[in-house]
Amino acid sequence: MSDASNNDLVWADGIIIGSPVYFGLPAAEIKKFIDDSISVRIGGQLENKIGAAFASLGHPTGGKETTIVALLQALSVHGMVICGDQISSGGHYGAAATGDPDERSIKECTDLAIKVVTLASKLVK
Repeated sequence: MSDASNNDLVWADGIIIGSPVYFGLPAAEIKKFIDDSISVRIGGQLENKIGAAFASLGHPTGGKETTIVALLQALSVHGMVICGDQISSGGHYGAAATGDPDERSIKECTDLAIKVVTLASKLVK
């Protein structure tokens, strides 16, 4: 997480944020990053940007959807346009990998990234 900053959030046209699942919620480091983004919320610096989320977890029913929804809620508070996972990947809210990423989870993440880039490029015109 130390590689990302509020400046990166402001600079980007689309933001995909991910987290490992901890007790059905984002990890503390991710939550702190979100909490620190309050400085760019002032003035609406992330409004109308495309946002999406993903999660990784160790157990198939370990809270991936609740973690992704928590991340999407934070993006929504910033006034971002939320991009869900497309039906072709079988997701609803965002992409997720259980255990080591396999071909399916890599495809879901890649497809979600492509969708975010496509939507962001349409809004930036």
